[in-house]
Amino acid sequence: NALMEVLDGVIRGYSVGEVLEVECQGPKWTRDLCFEVPYDHPEIERLNARYKSTGGIKEGEIVELANGASAFVSSIYREEFEAHGTAPGPAGVVGEYWCK
Repeated sequence: NALMEVLDGVIRGYSVGEVLEVECQGPKWTRDLCFEVPYDHPEIERLNARYKSTGGIKEGEIVELANGASAFVSSIYREEFEAHGTAPGPAGVVGEYWCK
């Protein structure tokens, strides 16, 4: 998380019990600027390609959008998933199941 890295750098060298006042600057946060984008959206694909060397986009990172604006990635949800497993069925028969 970029914010935590900055705070970590600021407090290094301080002892337990010391008080440090930190001032943050920037535009006021507003929910109106929050938006959700489907994971298969072209912009998400572009961002994952751009940040491929660091493993793609991750929660807690600030990314540069196609329009040049910055965005904080607060959450990543993937609606589709695949799981494979086995479960005991009737009369002790083991059945396989797939979820997709």
